[in-house]
Amino acid sequence: MFSFRRWWGHAQVPVLGVDLGADAIRVVGLGAQERSWPLKIAHYAHRPLPRGAMRDGVVVLQEEVAAALRDAIRASGSRLRDVALALPGGAAIKKTLSLPSMLEEDELELQVEAEAGETLPFPRDEIGIDFAVAGPSPGQPDCVDVVLVAARRERIDERVALARAAGLRPLIVDVASHALMSAIMLADSTREADATRVIAALWIEAERSHCLFMAGGVLLYERELGLAASSGDPAGVERICQEFDRALQLFHTATAHTDPQQIYLLGSVPAELSLVLERRTGTSVVQPDPLSQWSRSMHRIGAAAGDSPSSCMLACGLALRSFD
Repeated sequence: MFSFRRWWGHAQVPVLGVDLGADAIRVVGLGAQERSWPLKIAHYAHRPLPRGAMRDGVVVLQEEVAAALRDAIRASGSRLRDVALALPGGAAIKKTLSLPSMLEEDELELQVEAEAGETLPFPRDEIGIDFAVAGPSPGQPDCVDVVLVAARRERIDERVALARAAGLRPLIVDVASHALMSAIMLADSTREADATRVIAALWIEAERSHCLFMAGGVLLYERELGLAASSGDPAGVERICQEFDRALQLFHTATAHTDPQQIYLLGSVPAELSLVLERRTGTSVVQPDPLSQWSRSMHRIGAAAGDSPSSCMLACGLALRSFD
């Protein structure tokens, strides 16, 4: 797992993961344990949002969203006020650079800044820049791949202002796709057996769907799909499967990797999607349930009522920043 750190530092103290979804706010606090599973969900809460409160990841009704966030924090039972939030993938520009491995971090930063100034389509003072070292560059033994991420400062500041309006301290602003990847890699029981194993994730939100492909803790490819499908909508399920097929073809075109060996379904998943997707792809499909798998001593379990089992994966990934 790697994390972006510059936008709002990195976690010196435990943080709550806060997912500002299109339909609801989800809050997760993680804790360590000494049994076979390394982490537990110690705190969780889910609070629905008024229709139209969030649109395409933008806060539209700030007072209503801030009130729901305060309520979710109270309902979680946590006393933490330090939080990690995420920008939607569409709000961030990403680019992978191959840079000499001998560079120190401050030298890497200068190289990334220079690249950003030359290639990004916005004035430098209007964007926030972050980067993370993903690992050795394939075929270039003296280089490392560095992931450059940029976002409009107004989008970052929006998250920060919302957290502060709810009485919270925003320590981290991450990117949703990378936070999801962190949670999925933790949930993948075979992650240590084969670092080259490709995993796909299909994330169904109230407004849109997203597809991610990852291996060995590195996000290889991501694509935003069309509108989500509701349960009992065969045409919508078929449309999502077709768009996943298209995303898979584009993944193969953009990378040299094989088909995924596992597909994770996350979010508000129609009941029939898992069977249909597994039948079409011939690949094992899993819908994780962290509230059952990771919550042996969770507080306020009743707060999860009405939420789908895997909808808290983004908040889990953000809460993992407590262990940077």
